[in-house]
Parts: sequence; structure tokens; C-alpha cells
Amino acid sequence: MFKLKTETNYPDVAKAVEQANEQRLTAMRNGDAAALKELLADNLVYVFSTGIVENKAGQLKAIEQGTVKYEDDLHIRDVEIRAFSENAVVIGVLESHIVLNGERQHLVNRFTMLWVKNEDKWQMSSWQSTAIPQQK
Repeated sequence: MFKLKTETNYPDVAKAVEQANEQRLTAMRNGDAAALKELLADNLVYVFSTGIVENKAGQLKAIEQGTVKYEDDLHIRDVEIRAFSENAVVIGVLESHIVLNGERQHLVNRFTMLWVKNEDKWQMSSWQSTAIPQQK
């Protein structure tokens, strides 16, 4: 679980989003497309650090086909949640090794994601990430 860095008038929303995102990270680590299907909104817009944009179907297909595999070191840090009554914006840093199209990569990305409440369940509706340049 990540630590909240923001005071909010909706602590229950922040906690629920924190828990839903932990489920999403676990599903990504495990390659569990069925679990991800429930955690991603139908109108998902997923913008990679490369600028490539994917929807929910594309995300699930990549997991199901093994095009992308997230390793066990997938984690987020420096997280700030800005919670409202029916949505929350989450900002932080993701770090992980992934295997994309058979090539192992190390990611360190700053991200912003939007979580929305759909029919009493929390789902990620948007993801945008930007690579953090690594010092040599």
C-alpha cells in the first residue's frame, strides 16, 4: 500500500482508491486480465510514456497475449491522492521491470491516473505517464 500525501475531505474515497489500485498492481504483476477487466473503466484512455495511446481492450489483450509482462518489482511511490466524492486523481512514480515484446526494460515513470466510481466499484479511467530521465 502507498502512503497518502494529501489531506482530503474524502478519506474513505482515498482509501478505496488506494485498495483498488493495489488490486490493479497485483493483477498486472500476475498477468491477470480477468481481474484487470473489473478494475479498468470501459472508457479507459491509457497513455504510455512513449506517447502511444491504448484503450481497455488493448490493455487486456496485451496482458492476455503476454505482449507485456510486469515483473514482481512493480511498485509505486511518492503518491499523492486528490479525492473527491465520485473520483480521485492519483499522482506518483511507478518503477518496474517489464518485458515488452520479448525485450526486458526498466521503467521509472511519473504518472497521473484518474479513478472513477462506476456502479459502486472503483475503476481506473485514465493513465498518463512520462519517463523520468535517469542520471548516468
